[in-house]
This record gives sequence, C-alpha cells and structure tokens, in this order.
Amino acid sequence: KLNVRGPGGKLAVAEALGVIKPEHAKFIEKLTTLRNRLIHNVAQVSFDLSRYIEDGTAKADGLEAAMFALPGGAPLQAHTRQPRPLFWIHVVLVAITTMADSTRQRAEREIEAIRRGVGDELMKRTKQRPESRRD
Repeated sequence: KLNVRGPGGKLAVAEALGVIKPEHAKFIEKLTTLRNRLIHNVAQVSFDLSRYIEDGTAKADGLEAAMFALPGGAPLQAHTRQPRPLFWIHVVLVAITTMADSTRQRAEREIEAIRRGVGDELMKRTKQRPESRRD
C-alpha cells in the first residue's frame, strides 16, 4: 500500500510516469492534506470551507496557490460565497485531463504500432518483388 504523498507515494509515481501533471499533483496533495486534517480531528466537525478561505488559512496552507483554474485569475477569497463548486471543478479537471492524456498516449502508441506494421509489410513486399531488368 502506497501513501498518497512523499517521494515514493502515489502522486510521485503517477507524476514520474507522466500519468498526472505536476500542477494537478500539487492540488491533490494540498487537498489530501486538508482532508486528512478534517477527517482525523473530531474538533473539525464544524469546519466551514468559506471561513477557511476568508481567514487566509487556505492561502497559508498553500491550497490557493495549488488551484490552477481560478476563474479570471481572481484570488480564492473572491469565491467564498460558494467555494465547493470551484473545488469540484478542479477535481473534475484533473480527472478529465488525466483521462484525455492517457487516451492520447494510448492512441499514439497504437498509431506507431500500425505505422511500424505497415512499414514492415512494405519492406517485405519490396524484397519479394523481382527486380526488373533493363536490356
């Protein structure tokens, strides 16, 4: 079982393999840190995401800097009325981008395999064709 964070963690492995972009890994790491703080501390039962952003804690925790798709480049504090959709948008963007990149890489590998196969077939046919002689 791998940890999410750390040099041998899931994020590091996914990033090293090119499965996930560095800015996405940073966002997931910061969101995971916040999640762990909330889920493992009963005092956080009354956690308020809007207040977390308003009081600057999100910025201090590095979560704001890790949010790569803030509309219009506005600071996270501009979105305190309804911050949850903004977090969901980031999560969905990470998932969609990762899936699209994976699909693109798979398609490129398949195209390359077909190209090599066609090239090999052409080489075989060229070798099998008798050379025409000029008299």
